[in-house]
Order: sequence, then C-alpha cells, then structure tokens
Amino acid sequence: MQTIEEPLKEPLSQELDVSNSVVDASYRSTPWAAQREKDASTSSVIQILMVSESNVCRSVLAEAILKQQLADCGLGDMVQVQSKGTREYNVGDGPDIAAQAAAQQMGIELPRDFQARQINPERDIVQFDIVLVMDKFTAADVLREVSVYDTINKDAQYSLKVRRLGEYHPGLAATKDQEGQDIGDPLYGNVGGVDELADVEQTAEVIREACDGFVQFLLQLKSECADGAAFRVALQDEVRNMQDIDWLKPPMLSKA
Repeated sequence: MQTIEEPLKEPLSQELDVSNSVVDASYRSTPWAAQREKDASTSSVIQILMVSESNVCRSVLAEAILKQQLADCGLGDMVQVQSKGTREYNVGDGPDIAAQAAAQQMGIELPRDFQARQINPERDIVQFDIVLVMDKFTAADVLREVSVYDTINKDAQYSLKVRRLGEYHPGLAATKDQEGQDIGDPLYGNVGGVDELADVEQTAEVIREACDGFVQFLLQLKSECADGAAFRVALQDEVRNMQDIDWLKPPMLSKA
C-alpha cells in the first residue's frame, strides 16, 4: 500500500532550532591580561625563565649557574632569572639531592628555600623576555599552550620566545639537527647512586657551558646599547628575528 507523507507543520529550520544550545567560544587560558600589565610596566630589567620537566634538577641548576655568571660579568642588576617546571608532580619540592651535590661540587649556590613551581603559560610567556627549555619534551609542553595564542593573535609571536638552552652551547649549537641541542634529563629512570650523580654532574657541566654561551650573547647585545631599557628592547627584537624551534607539534597544529 502506498503511503502519503504528511507535509511538515513547521519549516525544518524552526524544528531544529538550536539557538539556546550555542555557547560563546572560550579558551581555557589567554595571555591578554598579562600583556596589558606588561605594556603598562616601565621596568628595564630583562626577565629569563629556565624550564625543565620537574624543576628539581636541570632548570634549578640552570637558574643558579646563570645567576652567578651574570653577577660575575656585571649584568646581575640588569637580568633576572627564575626557573619552573612543566609538570606538577614535584611542585613544592626542593632540589633533588643529586642536583644539590652537583651544585656544591661546582661551587654554585642554589636558590635559598627553593621550592619547585609549575609554569603558568598565559602569564609567563608575557612576563619573561625569553624562555629557555631543556629539550624537545619541555618545548612541547610549553608550546602546546603558547602556539595557540599565536593562532589567535599572529602579531604577538609568543612562540619565538621559547628557545632551547642548548642553542647557546658552543658544541651543541653546531649540530644541524635541533634535537641534538637537547639537554637530556639525567634523572630519567631514577637509577640512583653514583651513576645517577655522575649523570647529573655531567649535565650540570653542559648547562654551565650553555649558560656561558648565553651570557656571551647578552654581553654582545649589551655592548651595542646605551642603557638597560635599550638592552631589553634589543633582546626582544633579537628574539623576534629568530626562527621557530622544532618541537613535537600535534597534527592539528601542523601545517598541511
């Protein structure tokens, strides 16, 4: 038997009205408020952030080493250094015992009453003039957030602030593969004992050499500047002229 379809009582567009179901687009974090605060600031002090995974070994060593080198060359009052981690599992902890031993062996004083902190991408990418990560994994942790900001505001170029510390190491910088500039995690695997301590001490030496290269980079910039304000602007301009670093980019952020 042939059936006759009844005509729709209302236009389909009215039956499928979803206007009450649509929400405004939102982002879990944005740097816009922090950017407004920075734009209103008149500080001429350069801000450097060292970043590793947990902030209890590589980044805290890098913070302490760079601070001492800056003080030794007369830049201590013009450049401030902090460190943070990308993961939360060591937040509130002090430096790893092996990192403490390596620092003592090098004659480096770790920050007093140090407690590991986690990076806050939407504020830190604005506050700091350059963010020095240790390897491709910490680069990816930071840039997964920061690169999204650049898709919203293409003029900001926040991602360019994220650099490998190894870029400034005289040996690692010579490698064509950026991954070869990574400073690996000596605590990975947690083997403990003398072997782990030896790995941490070796990594601390690599960090020292990379920090020394970074200081030479800063001294060259400073020699061309009349004062602290010009020095900071020169660093910001230099960073904006750099190329993006390679990182473990998710497919959705990769170019076709």
